[in-house]
Amino acid sequence: MKSKIEKQDFLNSIQKETDLHTLLEDLLPEMGFKDVKITHEKGNKPEFGKDLVCSYLDEIENKKDWLAFVVKKGKVSGKSGAVKEIEDQVYECFKFPYKSLEQTKKIPINKVKVVTNVHFSTGAKDKIFDSNNDERANIDFWDGEKLIAFIDKYYPKFWIKGSKKYKKYIERLQERIITDSSIKSLSVDSKKVEKLLTNMIEPKLSERITNDDGSIKWVNKKADTIVNLPNNSIIIGEPGCGKSTLFKTLSNEIITQNSLRNNQDFYPIILTFKEIEQSKFNLENTIEDFFNKDWNEDLNIDSQEILKTENCAIFIDALDELAKKESKESALNAVSEFNIKYPNVKVICSSRPSDYLFHNCETIGFRYMEISALNRQQIEIFLNNYFSDNITKSKSLLKSLKDSEILEKLPKTPLTIALITMLFDEKEIEIPATITDLYELFVNLLIGKTTSTETTELIEVGIKHRILCYVAKDLHSNLKASITKTDLHDLITKYSKERGQKFDVNQILEEILDQIGLLYVNDKEEISFKHQSFQEYFTAYEIFNHRQSDRKLFIDKFNDLWWQNVAIFYAGMAKDSPKFLEEILEKSKPTNLSEYISNTGGMGKLLQALYNTPIEQRKKGIQRGLDNTNAVLDIVTKEKASPERKDLLFWQNFSKYGLMQIFGGWFQHNNWSITLKEPISEYFDDNFELLDDNELSSEDIFKVEFELYLISSILASDSFIDFDRFNKLVSKSNLSNLDILAILDTHYNTLMKHLPKSFRKDDNLKSIHRRLKKRIQAIPNFAEEVNKPINQLKLE
Repeated sequence: MKSKIEKQDFLNSIQKETDLHTLLEDLLPEMGFKDVKITHEKGNKPEFGKDLVCSYLDEIENKKDWLAFVVKKGKVSGKSGAVKEIEDQVYECFKFPYKSLEQTKKIPINKVKVVTNVHFSTGAKDKIFDSNNDERANIDFWDGEKLIAFIDKYYPKFWIKGSKKYKKYIERLQERIITDSSIKSLSVDSKKVEKLLTNMIEPKLSERITNDDGSIKWVNKKADTIVNLPNNSIIIGEPGCGKSTLFKTLSNEIITQNSLRNNQDFYPIILTFKEIEQSKFNLENTIEDFFNKDWNEDLNIDSQEILKTENCAIFIDALDELAKKESKESALNAVSEFNIKYPNVKVICSSRPSDYLFHNCETIGFRYMEISALNRQQIEIFLNNYFSDNITKSKSLLKSLKDSEILEKLPKTPLTIALITMLFDEKEIEIPATITDLYELFVNLLIGKTTSTETTELIEVGIKHRILCYVAKDLHSNLKASITKTDLHDLITKYSKERGQKFDVNQILEEILDQIGLLYVNDKEEISFKHQSFQEYFTAYEIFNHRQSDRKLFIDKFNDLWWQNVAIFYAGMAKDSPKFLEEILEKSKPTNLSEYISNTGGMGKLLQALYNTPIEQRKKGIQRGLDNTNAVLDIVTKEKASPERKDLLFWQNFSKYGLMQIFGGWFQHNNWSITLKEPISEYFDDNFELLDDNELSSEDIFKVEFELYLISSILASDSFIDFDRFNKLVSKSNLSNLDILAILDTHYNTLMKHLPKSFRKDDNLKSIHRRLKKRIQAIPNFAEEVNKPINQLKLE
């Protein structure tokens, strides 16, 4: 029922006044009225004119005002006999106080509402007012149009087909669906959470089908309606891929479709496999327990009647949360037995990936369906919808996702994208500056820190988190990326004994492997972290929180990529640590070509992670990256290549201008961040005056101009739209060095390709274009000169 005409037709079709009484009895509590009561049994005389009574709290005086309702069916005109009856009822409402078994004293009526399902004529209203002239200010009229407005605003579930009990059930279920979200458990502004949930990406499903010859094919399935999903399906997906959200979406879809098409109560039921385990693996008992939960209990819903009529669909979430393989098998058997008894009740299950399900799903009678990883198009649509009021933000976040390659390290799931988006929207800081925060949120959600409430659960969560840190640190310190299950068991046992903690090592090990999803069995039948970055994160966490003295490991080996990412995670935990940055700068001075390149990349990411560290210290890190870039150019262009220096042989096939783009691009890539906008701006301003030093050699001028270019080009981009410093550099330079001229011109042309049209007419850009164009046109064979390879120049 959607249109106003349909709703009015429905009200007009009401045949009995007692049905209007029932409507008001349901509606008034939703509007905030209390003590709602029909004052007489159906068909009997009302209590002194009062068909219904209720109270409303006067918050100013903190007391109850009492209202009476006089209800009449159909159109009420001034000439109808009903008017006289209404006049008398209204008079009695005011004259005689309300009394009942629930109230201990007689209660005077303050206001009277006269209600019809159709409408009142003006003449009818005037007559009722005139006959109760003393109380006319306390008389109001509710007609069909006003009832529709109240129902739409306060009780929209009224329009849904079904019993009052069913409407209450689906209303409460939908409230739980809205509030029961892993994202909502985070400390985030509620409006932003709603934006995330509203725009959440719809998962795509593929069903695995085994052909007669034993080959396997995958068939895409739409997940927009439960009709498309076969009975006894298990939906498999990584943590955060949207399994639980899919169940909630399908439940809402069932409610919507049922309200449009059916006249019967059809119940979506959302359970967990943990609840089946608690019901001793009897699904019928689990369903009965579900309807007896505190939020359901007062409705007295008969689960056996629902199952008898098979008017329900059942969703069972998180098979992976059952710790023991035997429990998983018992739970799946319980579902299969239920399906045999109730073949027309659709049951859809979910689980994280597991070898057992992959190999045995069809054997035990279940259809195997996987949620596909998100693709770039889905992510782009989500970000554009979320940042619909600020497309620049959407583009900036997309760029940081691409540049940081974060989705190669974390699962490409809606949860991952939601967390990244939330962090960016909250702090307006992109990845990799917030990579540590992202991993912390992601890990906490996987392990359960944000949802566990019981003290025992919190202790178990703490133990699991601590064990993962302990294991990661041990692996990383021993330069290992995997461990046998036996050795892992021994390591956890060692941890338990060292700390005097008594827990079941086998159980904890199984839960860490099966439930959390951060470890897996690799091709060597050894256990590894799902991605190396998780091992690095947990190692950093262990050192930051428990073993500060061990940070020497990555301070001394910062140029070693094995330890560099640990240092960056550590920096993200500290955020404000000038001493740490000073130690890295002191201990990580590069000594060869590969270290210069590694140090440049690591330093840029480190500075982003240390975004709360004072600018003066971070400018030293920027200087290191610039020095590295110039040093690499010197090594490649000046040192002599030889069979022993094959790296030089390769690089000297490029022109100096080409190398400036490559190595300069590496610096830009790692320092292109909102967190570094102020430090690099100040760095430019501090060093711009060096161009006035007449004693600088041409080589020194080149280095200064190249450094200033690298800084100003980051600001002069479609991310920051700040062309002032880039224009200053172009205006100040004599543009005598062709390589500098070429790289300035290349950046300008790149800007013209990527900038929105509205920015291309900027005065600074026009000035840059005129100066560069004039200089280039004065140089014969400009392109040929700047593109000569280093090895050719050495021969000339």
